Parts: sequence; structure tokens; C-alpha cells
Amino acid sequence: MNTDCPECTAIAALVANEGASVTIFCGAADFGGSSSAIGVTDDWTGWEPRTFYGDEVLDCLHKAMAEKKARASPKVRRLAIVAVLDATEGTP
Repeated sequence: MNTDCPECTAIAALVANEGASVTIFCGAADFGGSSSAIGVTDDWTGWEPRTFYGDEVLDCLHKAMAEKKARASPKVRRLAIVAVLDATEGTP
């Protein structure tokens, strides 16, 4: 993966789950005031396509990543907190 490409990094994060997908829609379409749109399908969308709009594709990806984070299950959030606490154990 090209880490110099923020779009690539965001897409990789959004498709990390098996079966997840990201679709980048044609920029020429009319998106009601936005110039870019993406579609995301994943377990957090209920496996239904969810569309995110923005001025740039990266804006759309950031919106999708924020919603994915917000919809993370409480169990996943607890595991993430425990992992951080474990990693910082013993540090001043």
C-alpha cells in the first residue's frame, strides 16, 4: 500500500473487514451540491450500501471513516481501550 496516498490508506481501512467494499462514483454526476461521492458496504452499514458526499473523494472517505468509528460496537471499543491500556502499562 502506498502510505503517501491518504485516499489509499482510508480505503484500506474501510475495506479491512472481509466482504467490505468502497465504490468511488463518477465526479461528473450531480450529487446535490457536492462534487464527489463514495459508496460503502460493510457490517456497520448492515451490508446495505451507504453513500457519503463531499467536495473531494478524501472528504467522503473521512466522513465514512468517522461514521464507521462512531458505529463500532461497544465490545470493539472496550477491546481497543484495553489494548491501549495494556500497551501503556509500565510507562510513566
